[in-house]
Amino acid sequence: MLTLKAGTSIESPGGCACSGRHTADGFTLLELMVVMVILGSALLIVFPKIPYFESFALDSAARQTSGLFRYLDESASAKKIYYRVDFLPERNSIEVESSVDGSEFKQTGDSSVQGLIFKNGVEMVDLVLSGLGKVNRGDVSVVFNPGTGAEPFALHLQKKGRFVTVSYNPYSGRVKLTDGYV
Repeated sequence: MLTLKAGTSIESPGGCACSGRHTADGFTLLELMVVMVILGSALLIVFPKIPYFESFALDSAARQTSGLFRYLDESASAKKIYYRVDFLPERNSIEVESSVDGSEFKQTGDSSVQGLIFKNGVEMVDLVLSGLGKVNRGDVSVVFNPGTGAEPFALHLQKKGRFVTVSYNPYSGRVKLTDGYV
């Protein structure tokens, strides 16, 4: 039977004599946190250099644009509202305004139809319209009409030499994303 007194050692069944202090080999919480901060900083530097993450911004912008065009097409038909989409290549943005009668357009009150600003190196290259052809300068407007949609168009987005085409088909109401300049 073992009895403990202050300052005495205990002999364990394995033959180890321990003094009342416990020593453990390992890392403190502070040391682990420092290592995590260093690894996190290294990942922040390395991740933007990986090609997959570079193309992610372009794919994300194309999906957002596609979703906006789909929403405008469906909303124009369902709500009987006209939407004017202004393509502004110099500002690298798309703005949306609405009108009840199709003659006087104002900023929309709908938060999901505020337009887009392309960031992270994504550029609006040009817009191809059936009536105007290829437009890459100046402002171009397309109107989504209730029941008929807008005229067919293709928007080309680019980041570091990679292109994505966002095509709108008014006859089916579909928006198609295609990798490359089509």
